[in-house]
Amino acid sequence: MTAPGERKAAIMALGAVALWSTVAVAFKLALKELEPIDLVALATFFSWLSLGAMLLVKAAGAVRSGVDRLPAGSKRNILFPALLGLLNPLAYYWILFAAYHRLPAQAAQPLNYTWPLFLAILAAPLSGKKPTGRDLAGLLISLVGVVLISWRPRTGSESLDPLGIALALGSGIIWAYSWLAGTRLRIDGTLRLFVGFSAALAVLVVIWWRRGTPFPISPVGWISVIWVGLFEMGITFLLWNGALERTERPARIGNLVYLGPFISLLWINLILGETIRPATVAGLAVIVIGILTGQARRKG
Repeated sequence: MTAPGERKAAIMALGAVALWSTVAVAFKLALKELEPIDLVALATFFSWLSLGAMLLVKAAGAVRSGVDRLPAGSKRNILFPALLGLLNPLAYYWILFAAYHRLPAQAAQPLNYTWPLFLAILAAPLSGKKPTGRDLAGLLISLVGVVLISWRPRTGSESLDPLGIALALGSGIIWAYSWLAGTRLRIDGTLRLFVGFSAALAVLVVIWWRRGTPFPISPVGWISVIWVGLFEMGITFLLWNGALERTERPARIGNLVYLGPFISLLWINLILGETIRPATVAGLAVIVIGILTGQARRKG
């Protein structure tokens, strides 16, 4: 890979990280005006539109290149990506937004960030292997970080909702499983996301309609919903995948993702006005150390 190619990959990766760092703020702003399921429905719709547009651009490019078909395998095996869409985005974001609805953003964001750890733990049995000692050590280390974030000593600070904590951690497990399942599909990434979001949207429209078609009531609410749909659910993942496809150093690019949660805490403080607890920063740092500990065997 040439230096310009690596530079482009790094720019794309940093762009994805920058966008992801803002979504916790968008979640909380949108949830001031919407219930979690309503935010899932509207954000999924905007993400579905963006994915459809990108799919059309890809199809037009294929036609201009003389390719008269979609990538291999994308015309069949549509059922599984559709079923996967009921898991992510529908179940995953419903649970994640419910966690944000119950917790401060500075707690929900790092607790959900345990997904890379669950990814390592789940990848072993799905590939017919047992979790290694490093996997388990990483899990234990990250659990210490979870305790640091969740535990509130009796000093007048408000305790965290236990259900919210469980939802934030559970969303990480769902994300990890859905990602692993998606990587086993031989189908174009944009098409896979579009099929999954189409299936989820079909269910969400019915739920949303039966709830009385709630909408945001302010421009900030609308901007937040659209921001979530465009930069959390769809486009940013494609930007990230594009960076990984263009680099010969995926580990170095992958490590950039660990910047996101710390930048996010800055936005949470500046925009939402939450006072960031030192224990939150320390807990997030310990979670990242746990993730890196579990990944060390794969880099070695």
